[in-house]
Amino acid sequence: MIDRLHLDAPFWLLLLPLAALPWLSRARDARVLPWTALLPRDPAADWLLRLRKLLGSLAIAAIVTSLAGPYRAQTTVERIGRGSEIVLLLDRSRSMDQPFVETPRSINPYWQEKRQGALYSGDAAEGKGRIARAVLADFARGRPHDLIAYIVFSSQPITVLGFTQNQDMIDAAIAAGDVGRGLQDTDIGRALLAGAALWDDRPWRGSRTLVLVSDGGAQLDDETRARIAWELRRRQVAINFIYIRSYNSHGLHEQVAEDDIAKIPELALHHWLGSLGLSYHGYEAENATDLRQAIADIGARENAPIAYTETEPRRPFAPGLRWLAFAAVLGWWALLLPGWLAGRAGRGARPAARSGLPLRAARQQQGDVS
Repeated sequence: MIDRLHLDAPFWLLLLPLAALPWLSRARDARVLPWTALLPRDPAADWLLRLRKLLGSLAIAAIVTSLAGPYRAQTTVERIGRGSEIVLLLDRSRSMDQPFVETPRSINPYWQEKRQGALYSGDAAEGKGRIARAVLADFARGRPHDLIAYIVFSSQPITVLGFTQNQDMIDAAIAAGDVGRGLQDTDIGRALLAGAALWDDRPWRGSRTLVLVSDGGAQLDDETRARIAWELRRRQVAINFIYIRSYNSHGLHEQVAEDDIAKIPELALHHWLGSLGLSYHGYEAENATDLRQAIADIGARENAPIAYTETEPRRPFAPGLRWLAFAAVLGWWALLLPGWLAGRAGRGARPAARSGLPLRAARQQQGDVS
């Protein structure tokens, strides 16, 4: 704590010796008596006097210290919460700019047939990529303890944001993908390698999750598969594949002949990821509701204890010191109040005390005059 304490204007501390002024003054007795030794000892009054001096010193010291501008510097603190380190991999290819299904405005003459199918979702004006970004942004907002990284990919992966808990940065990074049109090609293999590389030189914090959102699969060669498997296994990364299914395409859970799986990119990717021996879950999303349900399921599952860092901003202490000085002054005045009230009550006897006559003689003189 001491090494994080700083001062904006330390020269004000040269005035701290002024806090001794209340102890240098001597209280004067308002009464005039012929012999003060006749007064009995009053321990309570002595302690009240010391307390007044202490409050005066405290007020002066607090004011001087507040002028010096003390503050605690910004720091990071490690805490334990529940969540995960999550890498979001979002397909940015041109197909993600299309809606989930074709709409009645399509030039496809078979749209009437599609309209009767289960995949038709009405007037789907927004593209799959835009809806996916909105769902991922909502997911990130509900995960305050997670460390989230974000990568978009088509033919090449682009690391938009490294691991962070800053929600404003995450929102801005996800929104930045909603610019322009995507490219034609998709290379999921490079995207998976880029996602795994984000954990290079990072200590184990408790949970690592990779969320891949794409409307296609990938035909990966043996060398690429071996490299991806090695990178993911040595980092113990849980994998979640959200496949945005297009109209008339194969589903991840379809029963297909073993020889035909390798010919269907999304099925080949799904089966291969499930064979790595890591925690793997595959989801199908035919509309925005399916996509939200898949993300919600991932969020409910990735809730293990995790160590995370939290940035504590600079904290000034001057306002608290000013309030302390104000309270000390109020206490000082409160201790003076009983003596002031007693002085007003005894104001009638003050002329007799000033004349030096005994109180009984003064009363006799007042009776003679009357």
